[in-house]
Amino acid sequence: MGLWATVIFFAIFIPFQSSPQPQFEFRSLEPIFRITGQTYELPKGETVELECVVDNLGDNTIVWKQGERVITAGSVKVRKDDRMSLVRNYFRSHNLQIRNLNHIDTGNYTCEVEWQGQPRDITHSLKVLEPPQITHPHEGSNIFVNEGEDVRVSCTALGDPNPEVSWKRVHDGEIEQGLITNDEPGYLNLGKVKVEDKGKYVCEAKNSVTYDSVSIYLHINYKPLVHANQNVVHSGEGAKVDMTCIVDGYPQPVVNWFRKSGDPRTPGLGATITPDSNYVMSTDGPRHHLRIRSVTRLDLYSLFTCEASNEQGRSRESIELTGRPEAPTINSTPDGLFANSFELAFTVKSFSIVIKVEIRYKKKHTGYAEKSGWIMKNYHPTGERIGEQYYTTGITQSIFRVIHYNIEQLEPASKYEVQVKVENEYGWSEYSPSFILNTREKDYSHEYQRGLFGFASGSENVVSQSLTLTIFIICHTILLLLF
Repeated sequence: MGLWATVIFFAIFIPFQSSPQPQFEFRSLEPIFRITGQTYELPKGETVELECVVDNLGDNTIVWKQGERVITAGSVKVRKDDRMSLVRNYFRSHNLQIRNLNHIDTGNYTCEVEWQGQPRDITHSLKVLEPPQITHPHEGSNIFVNEGEDVRVSCTALGDPNPEVSWKRVHDGEIEQGLITNDEPGYLNLGKVKVEDKGKYVCEAKNSVTYDSVSIYLHINYKPLVHANQNVVHSGEGAKVDMTCIVDGYPQPVVNWFRKSGDPRTPGLGATITPDSNYVMSTDGPRHHLRIRSVTRLDLYSLFTCEASNEQGRSRESIELTGRPEAPTINSTPDGLFANSFELAFTVKSFSIVIKVEIRYKKKHTGYAEKSGWIMKNYHPTGERIGEQYYTTGITQSIFRVIHYNIEQLEPASKYEVQVKVENEYGWSEYSPSFILNTREKDYSHEYQRGLFGFASGSENVVSQSLTLTIFIICHTILLLLF
């Protein structure tokens, strides 16, 4: 009994001594980056995703930094910037996304893993590209210079990459190139500016991102330019007339009208015209009108002057208002019907009745110098009012008169140069432009003479032809004026 008790005691109270067990030390694998550092270039306002793909991350922590500034540590966002966030596209990716890029985002971004006291990392370079921004001049700027001066305007722009700057001109809606000097890019240089240089100019700045542009307006201060639509206006007592001058200048010129009666060679402008019920002034853009509702006899011996003035000077142009006839227009067909005569028909603008006609003609020679002198014919037309036609253009009234004259004693198969002028109570007109007529080798025989519309004609039909031709000439003259 005592022996068994001893055995049980040792079995219970003495620990079982086992053989020693082998010891194992677990080491984690080294993290491996699956990508290398990249360079990113994106425009301002875009979104970028910086990649960081790591194998064997284990329980290590990824840290994103911009320079030395920590952005995230693991899933914890350290930097308080709502534009930045972590993106896990798959289980090994730990990308950094930055939205609405700004210039402050430019720099180096490091994805770092701490492993056994030795950091492992990759670094990306991010460059935020800046679109061009023109800082000078401002949109819609106005530049004022005097005619003949030099113009120099600089155009400066910011941007990354550095933008290229150029100047262009907009002329009649078309863009013109080549307005910068080679040695001074960004400068608009214009030497001794002329009136034609005024207008819109555009500065344009370009880089790889986009472009920016600014428009300026160049104003040239220049002496007024005055141009009269007509230097001589033919009219008559009681008629309506419109005299117009076109004025250009900067600053906007002030326009005045003057009337000088009598001899136009007399010095001075005469009296300033004050608007009233008979003399009406109006402006339509650059056109300045003086309308006379009822021309007086004194007006018909007057010189009207349109004068424009501004800070740069003054200019003027004169218009003679006269009752004299205009130079006639010969309307006949050059090829005549007869060998020794020619039926001449012409129109003349004259309010007063034509009291005298002067026709001069000479034979044209070919192959050698002209030897013939002018042959003069003067006569007083009769029944001239039969060919009278009233016509109105706008406010201006006109009277056209058609006159016939049969030139005789011509040589057969010959050419003649003819000019005509007429006289009324106010004086003589200028000569008409030269007209070349051709006589036939022999007259048309009686049985082959035809009227204007193909009817058989004898001597009585010549009168019919003349009347028909008169009507035709009047209609033709009116159509020319209309169109």
